[in-house]
Amino acid sequence: IRKNDSDSYLGTMRQLYAQKGFPLERKVDMLKRFMEDRRFYGNNFHKIGQLAATLAIHYPKEKSVVDVYGEHLIAGGNLDGALEHFKSHITDEPPQMDYYMAVIDIEDYKQRPDSVDRYVAMAVERFPDNALLYIRKANRLYVKENLMGAIETFHQALPYADNDTLRSQLWGYIGDTYHLISERAQLIKQKKLKADTLAHHVKMSHKAAAKQCYEAYDKALELHYDNASVLNNYAYYLSEEGRDLTIALKMSARAIELERNNSTYLDTYAWILYKQGLYDDARKYMRQALSYDTSKSPALPEHYGDILFELGEYFMARTYWSKALELGADKAAIDERMERVRAAEELQKEQQKQQQMEQAKAANGSAGKATDTKSAKESTSATKKTKKR
Repeated sequence: IRKNDSDSYLGTMRQLYAQKGFPLERKVDMLKRFMEDRRFYGNNFHKIGQLAATLAIHYPKEKSVVDVYGEHLIAGGNLDGALEHFKSHITDEPPQMDYYMAVIDIEDYKQRPDSVDRYVAMAVERFPDNALLYIRKANRLYVKENLMGAIETFHQALPYADNDTLRSQLWGYIGDTYHLISERAQLIKQKKLKADTLAHHVKMSHKAAAKQCYEAYDKALELHYDNASVLNNYAYYLSEEGRDLTIALKMSARAIELERNNSTYLDTYAWILYKQGLYDDARKYMRQALSYDTSKSPALPEHYGDILFELGEYFMARTYWSKALELGADKAAIDERMERVRAAEELQKEQQKQQQMEQAKAANGSAGKATDTKSAKESTSATKKTKKR
């Protein structure tokens, strides 16, 4: 539609939208089609917005209108307007969880954690049998370092999960949280952390938390084996402990089949191969992981450096370790690796020097034997000449 035609068309539509005799369902459907046509929507944004506003005025409580008007505000970048719009409807009857979720998502995007907590609590109170809201609440507790509170809330969500896939995800979240507890306990034991610095202290040993972690993962996979996240995490943590590597490799392979271009999953597979001493294969998969990576995680170049080190490619190992350090890897761990590569290079130089000395000695020995042989031949020849005389 040309601009003059679209102006006239939308002007007519605005008059039509103000008439109650035109079915609401058709009004909303037409508005959605306008918004789906990116070019038309962009060229006529304000006029289409007037149509949305007209609907909001005439049908203030209709859910389809509340939704489409909110979508229009968000599409125009008017997040404050969208936030106020959805907040004004959270007391509507019957209550709509979508409105709460919209408010929570916008407040989260605007990085206002106190508001997020408030509306999550309100939503859980209003929809006490919704598993997804318990997950949001648990995630907030996790962010606030209340790990046991998060685990308890994930457990509260389980009775309301209506399928095995969701129940598997919940057990996976429980396992992930226990693993963090285990990891922190281990760091404290190794004196890499002075004490438990969490806002909410956890009194649980490394082994006890790890046991709970793996039990949760087992339950997750029993419910839904193709839970790619659990398969990957389970496999990686086993590889870090250096045990059950064959099982870990099988789980990791399945995770990759489910999400072929996932750099994290490829990194896990490569790392298990590295743990098995299959360095060439590990290099192949780690290259793939790096090619797909957009996370800028320091773990991938750090792992690749470890693989290259074992293959004797010391210069490139150092290069990737340096890159890992730039991305935020632990400086002490990288310094330790750099020291290992320096020691390996010194040993390599010493071995080359020793080899050269042995080669020179062997060459001198051969030359000496050749001289002795030549002298012996000359002596024999002289003796024969004397006898002939």
